[in-house]
Amino acid sequence: MEDVSLLKKTCIWTGALLGVSVLWVALVSLSSVLIVGRALPEQSPAVTSPATPATKPASEGPPSRPSTPEDASSTKRRNG
Repeated sequence: MEDVSLLKKTCIWTGALLGVSVLWVALVSLSSVLIVGRALPEQSPAVTSPATPATKPASEGPPSRPSTPEDASSTKRRNG
């Protein structure tokens, strides 16, 4: 019987400590959001972000192959 009460006490303490830590994190998060919100200037609604250019779609098909050693040797012969 004593083991059951010890388990019950452990669960109660664990729940209490978890609840306190959750409240602490919520308080710190809310405080930091309020502090940062006051520190940064407000953006007027008329300001819009600049348009970004569209990216080119990836080319279809396999990627191009690098030059082969045969191409390099023929270039040397042409260049002398």
